Amino acid sequence: MRFILTLAVVLFGLVACTEPTTELPDDMTAYTYKTADGEDVISYACVNGASAAETQKRSASAHGFFQAERSATVDRLVRQMERNPNMSQSQVEAQIKSEVEATLTTMFDRYQCVVLDIRDA
Repeated sequence: MRFILTLAVVLFGLVACTEPTTELPDDMTAYTYKTADGEDVISYACVNGASAAETQKRSASAHGFFQAERSATVDRLVRQMERNPNMSQSQVEAQIKSEVEATLTTMFDRYQCVVLDIRDA
Protein backbone atom coordinates (compact mmCIF):
# COMPACT_ATOMS: atom_id res chain seq x y z
CA MET A 1 0.00 0.00 0.00
CA ARG A 2 2.85 2.39 0.82
CA PHE A 3 4.28 1.77 -2.66
CA ILE A 4 0.97 2.86 -4.19
CA LEU A 5 0.88 6.05 -2.15
CA THR A 6 4.46 6.85 -3.08
CA LEU A 7 3.81 6.09 -6.74
CA ALA A 8 0.71 8.28 -6.74
CA VAL A 9 2.52 11.25 -5.22
CA VAL A 10 5.51 10.89 -7.55
CA LEU A 11 3.34 10.56 -10.64
CA PHE A 12 1.16 13.46 -9.52
CA GLY A 13 4.28 15.59 -9.34
CA LEU A 14 5.61 14.42 -12.69
CA VAL A 15 2.36 14.98 -14.55
CA ALA A 16 1.67 18.30 -12.85
CA CYS A 17 5.00 19.94 -13.50
CA THR A 18 6.06 21.61 -16.67
CA GLU A 19 9.59 22.19 -17.88
CA PRO A 20 11.32 24.72 -15.61
CA THR A 21 11.37 28.20 -17.06
CA THR A 22 13.65 31.04 -16.18
CA GLU A 23 11.03 33.69 -16.84
CA LEU A 24 7.28 33.94 -16.50
CA PRO A 25 5.19 35.83 -19.00
CA ASP A 26 4.55 39.45 -17.98
CA ASP A 27 0.92 38.65 -17.23
CA MET A 28 1.74 35.98 -14.59
CA THR A 29 3.14 36.01 -11.07
CA ALA A 30 4.80 33.10 -9.23
CA TYR A 31 3.80 32.00 -5.73
CA THR A 32 5.27 29.25 -3.56
CA TYR A 33 3.59 27.38 -0.70
CA LYS A 34 4.50 24.52 1.60
CA THR A 35 2.14 21.58 1.73
CA ALA A 36 0.08 21.08 4.88
CA ASP A 37 2.36 18.24 5.98
CA GLY A 38 5.44 20.42 5.38
CA GLU A 39 7.09 17.78 3.19
CA ASP A 40 6.84 19.52 -0.18
CA VAL A 41 7.01 23.00 -1.64
CA ILE A 42 4.74 23.73 -4.61
CA SER A 43 5.24 26.68 -6.93
CA TYR A 44 2.44 28.12 -9.04
CA ALA A 45 2.18 30.74 -11.76
CA CYS A 46 -1.06 32.69 -11.78
CA VAL A 47 -2.46 35.08 -14.35
CA ASN A 48 -2.36 38.57 -12.87
CA GLY A 49 -5.72 39.86 -11.71
CA ALA A 50 -7.11 43.28 -10.94
CA SER A 51 -4.66 43.65 -8.05
CA ALA A 52 -1.70 41.86 -6.52
CA ALA A 53 -3.85 40.97 -3.51
CA GLU A 54 -6.52 39.39 -5.72
CA THR A 55 -3.92 37.35 -7.60
CA GLN A 56 -2.30 36.20 -4.35
CA LYS A 57 -5.71 35.19 -2.97
CA ARG A 58 -6.41 33.11 -6.08
CA SER A 59 -2.98 31.48 -5.80
CA ALA A 60 -3.70 30.48 -2.20
CA SER A 61 -7.07 29.06 -3.27
CA ALA A 62 -5.40 27.16 -6.13
CA HIS A 63 -2.89 25.71 -3.66
CA GLY A 64 -5.66 24.55 -1.33
CA PHE A 65 -7.54 23.02 -4.25
CA PHE A 66 -4.44 21.26 -5.59
CA GLN A 67 -3.53 19.80 -2.19
CA ALA A 68 -7.10 18.57 -1.62
CA GLU A 69 -7.29 16.98 -5.07
CA ARG A 70 -3.89 15.36 -4.69
CA SER A 71 -4.98 13.77 -1.44
CA ALA A 72 -8.37 12.75 -2.85
CA THR A 73 -6.69 11.12 -5.84
CA VAL A 74 -4.56 8.97 -3.55
CA ASP A 75 -7.61 8.04 -1.45
CA ARG A 76 -9.66 7.10 -4.53
CA LEU A 77 -6.79 5.07 -5.92
CA VAL A 78 -6.32 3.16 -2.67
CA ARG A 79 -10.05 2.34 -2.54
CA GLN A 80 -10.01 1.26 -6.18
CA MET A 81 -7.01 -0.99 -5.59
CA GLU A 82 -8.66 -2.53 -2.54
CA ARG A 83 -11.66 -3.40 -4.72
CA ASN A 84 -9.44 -4.59 -7.57
CA PRO A 85 -6.13 -5.89 -6.15
CA ASN A 86 -5.08 -7.15 -9.59
CA MET A 87 -4.72 -3.66 -11.08
CA SER A 88 -1.52 -3.45 -13.06
CA GLN A 89 1.02 -0.69 -12.62
CA SER A 90 0.10 0.69 -16.04
CA GLN A 91 -3.58 0.86 -15.01
CA VAL A 92 -2.61 2.70 -11.84
CA GLU A 93 -0.42 5.14 -13.76
CA ALA A 94 -3.15 5.76 -16.37
CA GLN A 95 -5.71 6.47 -13.63
CA ILE A 96 -3.36 8.90 -11.88
CA LYS A 97 -2.51 10.66 -15.14
CA SER A 98 -6.18 11.07 -16.00
CA GLU A 99 -7.04 12.46 -12.57
CA VAL A 100 -4.07 14.83 -12.51
CA GLU A 101 -4.90 16.21 -15.93
CA ALA A 102 -8.50 16.82 -14.81
CA THR A 103 -7.25 18.51 -11.63
CA LEU A 104 -4.90 20.82 -13.53
CA THR A 105 -7.56 21.76 -16.07
CA THR A 106 -10.10 22.52 -13.34
CA MET A 107 -7.52 24.47 -11.34
CA PHE A 108 -6.70 26.71 -14.28
CA ASP A 109 -10.36 27.19 -15.18
CA ARG A 110 -11.23 28.19 -11.59
CA TYR A 111 -8.12 30.04 -10.47
CA GLN A 112 -6.09 30.82 -13.62
CA CYS A 113 -3.05 29.15 -12.04
CA VAL A 114 -0.67 26.41 -13.17
CA VAL A 115 1.77 24.27 -11.21
CA LEU A 116 5.38 25.15 -11.95
CA ASP A 117 7.25 22.85 -9.60
CA ILE A 118 6.89 20.37 -6.75
CA ARG A 119 10.00 19.75 -4.67
CA ASP A 120 11.01 18.53 -1.24
CA ALA A 121 10.78 21.18 1.47
